[in-house]
Amino acid sequence: MKGSRITRCPKCQTSFKVTQAQLRAASGSVRCGSCLEVFDALSNMPNKAAPEKPLQKKPKDKPAEKQSTRHDKVAEKNTTQDSKPEESTLRAVETTPEEEPPFHSFLDTLNKEHVEVDEESGRSSLRVMGWVTLILIFSVSLAGQYAWFNRDQLSLDPRLRPAYTLSCQYLNCSLPALVDVNAIKSLQLHIRSHPERSEGLVVDSVIINEATFPQPWPLLELTFTDINGQPEASRRFRPKEYLGGALAGSREIPSGHPIRLSMEIVDPGNGATNYQLYFLPAN
Repeated sequence: MKGSRITRCPKCQTSFKVTQAQLRAASGSVRCGSCLEVFDALSNMPNKAAPEKPLQKKPKDKPAEKQSTRHDKVAEKNTTQDSKPEESTLRAVETTPEEEPPFHSFLDTLNKEHVEVDEESGRSSLRVMGWVTLILIFSVSLAGQYAWFNRDQLSLDPRLRPAYTLSCQYLNCSLPALVDVNAIKSLQLHIRSHPERSEGLVVDSVIINEATFPQPWPLLELTFTDINGQPEASRRFRPKEYLGGALAGSREIPSGHPIRLSMEIVDPGNGATNYQLYFLPAN
């Protein structure tokens, strides 16, 4: 194996070959494939002795020859033991001091990115909320301006009338009166002779405002027709002409209360056989 070195397990004395990549991966820490002991490969590498010069044979010095033979046997034994790394396997320690910094650095990067994402998301949310608030303020302002400049028309809607009435109490403004003459009905209509004037008639009527709000007193128009429905005579009465007693000078007809009226007219003649009372908006 190119670039490999020999190290020995201090526990079981098994020798292994380790590569430079394995040493760099765990700062030299490795795990023994035989006993699973974790040890420092760099500090447990056997020192290789410098090769000895071959001794010159001396014919008469046999002990020296035996010593050389013994040295050769020891070298052969070491060579046999050094051949074992090919059969054994080395495993780098799973968790080493050098592995932690990259892991922690990765976590720190993730945390930093997470914080940056959260900050960016928070800023985006604030911007969205700011724009939404500005749009709401602008919309409310436009709606308020429209409601104010069109109050004469919008305040005639019974559903909006209470809000306009409350607003004008604080803004010192006036509102046009609510008018619905179609809600004013005639419950009774009776014409009789005048008790004091022979050419005069007395019109008795009971009217009621069926609207949910008070409204100005209407104009009353009394119309006479002949037997064929052709007009014979008519007369209009302003509020000051038909209101009397406690109602004199009042400006609005109350809601839901029957009102009795009495009016005097000139007799239109014998051809006026039919009569009808109409309600018109007062100018």
